[in-house]
Formats: sequence, C-alpha cells, structure tokens
Amino acid sequence: MAETKTVLVNDGGAPARIMNFECGEAIEAGEALKMHTDGTAMLATDKLIPIIGFALTDAASGDLVSCVTGHGIVLNVVTDAVTVGDQLSVDAAKPGFLETATAYSASAESDKIPAIALETNATTDTMTRVMVL
Repeated sequence: MAETKTVLVNDGGAPARIMNFECGEAIEAGEALKMHTDGTAMLATDKLIPIIGFALTDAASGDLVSCVTGHGIVLNVVTDAVTVGDQLSVDAAKPGFLETATAYSASAESDKIPAIALETNATTDTMTRVMVL
C-alpha cells in the first residue's frame, strides 16, 4: 500500500484534484511531475515546460502514481535549499526537485514558476512547504 510522506493537501478552499497516472519511471512523493510523450508521468526535468502536479505517493515504474494538481494549494515538495518567498522552478539537474528560480529574460519563462516557498529550508533533498501557483 502506498503511503503519503508528509505531503500536505489544501483544506478544500482552493481547487485541487488528485489524478492517477501510469509511471514511466520510479517516482517518490513530493516530486514534480511532467507528462511524457508516451502518456506516462515522469519526473519534471525542464524549467520551461509546465508540470502536471506533484506526486502524492511513491510509485514504481509501470504502477499508478497519485498526482496532486491545482492552484493555490499548499504542499510539501522536494526542493533544494530555498528561502521563504523564493519563486521556485524545476531543477533541471535534479529531476523532480524544485529550486530557487533564476531571473528570467522572457515573460514566457516566468509563466513556468510552479510554486513559491512558504518556509526557509537550508537542506537539499528534503520536503519544503510551498504554495502552488
């Protein structure tokens, strides 16, 4: 049985959905997900491609993963070291992680900011509370 690992879901005040997708690779709770061209959920790897949501549960390749998606929801997600208020984007070097977003030169890039850090977390590879935009 899959277990959530301290992934917080909103209290119902913001629109959120939990949808199940087949995994194209092993996924852990709290990781950012993208839709692969073969229709499977995989770890997000590009800050310029919108994510479909965050994994609510761990899942092996070929299994179903529960994906939390929506705007205005508060989740604990896997991040690098971040500071409260940081705009976050996908970390291309660490699939599924979010990192502090760098300055964007084009408005289309700034549209791909999926979350804002709601707490400071000095440790990499840990859960951080964020608000999904």
